[in-house]
Amino acid sequence: MKYIRLVSFILVALLFLTSLTVLASSSKQIKLTIGSDVILVNGSPLKMDVAPFIKNGRTFVPLRFVSEALGAKVDYTSKPDGTTDEVFVSMGEEQAQVSQWVEVARWEGNSTKNTETFHIPSHDWRITWQANPEGDTEGNFAIYVYSASGEMVDLVANIIGKGGDTSYMRGAGDYYLEIISTFEKYLIIAEAKTS
Repeated sequence: MKYIRLVSFILVALLFLTSLTVLASSSKQIKLTIGSDVILVNGSPLKMDVAPFIKNGRTFVPLRFVSEALGAKVDYTSKPDGTTDEVFVSMGEEQAQVSQWVEVARWEGNSTKNTETFHIPSHDWRITWQANPEGDTEGNFAIYVYSASGEMVDLVANIIGKGGDTSYMRGAGDYYLEIISTFEKYLIIAEAKTS
């Protein structure tokens, strides 16, 4: 039994020491080296724009390069600010959707208010917001998230002046927002992640 554990330990150690990730399809083999921006496809080198890395014990690889090296087609959709919103990976007739966000509710205004209750059907959701001062006055802007029963869930924004961000939330259910705005024009969008 000690011999099996020793062999297992040596194999795991060799994997981490060499820091190589090898993926294969029926007709292609790709090899990525942690920290290197060169991918080998059937032995031929190609340069990637980002290298694979390990963070918190997990290996991260560039989805587009790995997918395309295996013969897949990768499509993206973008939000108005240019950041990626959805990624689609197609292998032949099949298509795997990596993520999609669906707008649940939207609020625009410049005054303090409690929103109507809105329903989040999935476990993962987000609130994206943008606030801009009106005129020369820098106002205060805050967003509090409450469950439909009135329990405060989170404070997702609290700024003075111009700003914007996206806060990721967890938990399906019914919610409402308390928006505090003094001299700030705002846009808030709540989106749920679909599978």
